[in-house]
Amino acid sequence: EAELREGLATQEDPGWRAWKVIQPIPILGAEPSYYNTVAWDRDEERIRTFYRARGYYNAEIVEVRRPLARAGEGQELLVIIDEGEPTRVRSLRFEGLAGSDIVPRVLLEGLSIYEGDVFTVASYQQSKYAIERKLRDRSYAYARVRGRVIVDPRAQVADVVFFIDAGPLATFGEVIIEGLDRVDEDYVRDALMLKRKQYYSADALQKTQESIYDLGVFS
Repeated sequence: EAELREGLATQEDPGWRAWKVIQPIPILGAEPSYYNTVAWDRDEERIRTFYRARGYYNAEIVEVRRPLARAGEGQELLVIIDEGEPTRVRSLRFEGLAGSDIVPRVLLEGLSIYEGDVFTVASYQQSKYAIERKLRDRSYAYARVRGRVIVDPRAQVADVVFFIDAGPLATFGEVIIEGLDRVDEDYVRDALMLKRKQYYSADALQKTQESIYDLGVFS
């Protein structure tokens, strides 16, 4: 509930509560928060979006009660939500792997989304990035991954397809070091974890950066 409240434009007025409990004096950080019907209409859509992003495509706002505010009192809102059942991943497929040495089983390892899981936008996006990382670690430096999700709210299932454009296998070319002033270049080259004509690897790049930082001469 706290996460849902935080994303809304309509917020409880902090000054109003303190006014009744303490005394009528100005309170820092207690700026008035006014009820606005237009802002609340947008908040209702934010609530629906919040649930859809987490796989609850059938979530509904059943009722919003707005008791009439009396003079000197604030407007109260009571939101009743029917969350429904979450949408789960029915199928997970890869397309574009024909003619490559990439095995789908390898791409599935360590993903944030699997068949039978609740479908969320976050896990879907994280999985796309993870697949690209796996491909680049296997020397596909120009790999691109796109995706498509077909959601059936009635059946509460989602079909996920990842389109793989692996591109050609790549190797490292010449390693150029720039920006040195007081540090000897050979000292830095000794820390390199890659060499010319070696198959490209994003992991090798990362380890090289860490190795250079570990020299202790750069902040």
